[in-house]
Amino acid sequence: MARQLVCIPTYNEADNILALVEQIHQAAPELDVLVIDDASPDGTGDLVRDRMLKDAHLEVITTVARPRLESWVWAPPTCRDSPLGYSTVMPP
Repeated sequence: MARQLVCIPTYNEADNILALVEQIHQAAPELDVLVIDDASPDGTGDLVRDRMLKDAHLEVITTVARPRLESWVWAPPTCRDSPLGYSTVMPP
């Protein structure tokens, strides 16, 4: 079976992101998760980077060029270029 990826666009989700990632892993442990963080000033990306040290199914990419714009607009090419190696990504 092909690997499956869930992309989560975020901005200022430090209070929620780790719980969401955990819920995804509990529901479907085989899924990989890619967080696309829009340069959140609340440290969302840093939290995910710290969790990545313990979670092989988690990756984060931080956008810096266009913070606070709709992350999903930029997510599809970002996901395709992910270090996780996916070539096709379906939007949520």
